[in-house]
Order: sequence, then structure tokens, then C-alpha cells
Amino acid sequence: MNLLKKLIFVFLIISCCCSQHGSTAAVEDEKSAEDEPLDGGFGTNITWWNLDEGLDHCNTTTKPMMMIIHKTWCPACNTLKECFINSTLIQELSQFFTMVNLMDQEVPESEALAPDGHYFPRILFLTYDGQVVVDLQNPEAGKKYLYYYFTSKAVEVSMAKAIRLFYNIVEEKTNEL
Repeated sequence: MNLLKKLIFVFLIISCCCSQHGSTAAVEDEKSAEDEPLDGGFGTNITWWNLDEGLDHCNTTTKPMMMIIHKTWCPACNTLKECFINSTLIQELSQFFTMVNLMDQEVPESEALAPDGHYFPRILFLTYDGQVVVDLQNPEAGKKYLYYYFTSKAVEVSMAKAIRLFYNIVEEKTNEL
């Protein structure tokens, strides 16, 4: 069973990392960012921001940012969209973040937004002043593709860890049974 999961994971990565120069990818990438709604298919129950407005909102509110980087033509990205749409916990936890959705041409060529490579999808957590927190990674990830998420549970766990980190929530340990 574990081998099957690994094979599926590798297949999804390979299918998302295929060249943008393929005919389907090129046609999709030529679409204007304005052709897609701001949620990019990740659900309208979440308040989404574009990058510039999201950075301004973070600076004004000192809220941390959760950034989704994806492509419209990517099958693994579409799977991740379903995780967001079907998880009420992700939707509830999103209130603690400025949620930024970058797709297609909106994705800057910044190395800071690709701590371990330019693959899709990636989820990054940033401080209110725009610094990527590289230690907030998918708990289910292997040694590569540390910011690639493929289950709702992994997204929920990372969001909870980020909330504890950004909002200085410390779990008190007691000796009680």
C-alpha cells in the first residue's frame, strides 16, 4: 500500500512538472488572469487576495499570509482545489490568514517563493512582512517537494502549526492524567 501511495505521488509530481511549452499548457497560460475568478477554483467560502493587495493587507493587519501557487492546467492542483472546497476546517482556519492565490502568469519568478523548486502546487506561509517561513512544510512530504500538499489533513495540520507559530500559542504541559 505504501508503494502505491509513492507511485501515485510520483505520477502527480511528474504530471504537474511537465513543460509549460506543451500545447495544452501554452493555451492555458495565455489566458488572462482576469479570466479566472480570484478563488481560482479553491472555493468561494474563503476570502482571497491577489499578491499586491494581500501584501498590503498583511502589513495593515499584521496577519500572516498563506499563499497557494498553482497552474490551471495542473491535475495535482485540481486535486488540491477539492481539498479546500471539501474541508470546512481549512475554510475556518483561513480566517487567521491573508489568503493569497497565485495562478498562471501571476506567479512571480522569485526564488524566495520556490524554497525547494518551481513545482506546482505549492503552499507557503509568510510573515506579515512577506518573509517565507521555510520550516512550515507539508508533514506528509518526503525529502523533496516539501511544500506540495495532496491531502486536506496535511493542509489542516500545517495551518494549525502556522497559527500556533504566528499567534504565539503555546501548549501548556501539565502532569495531570
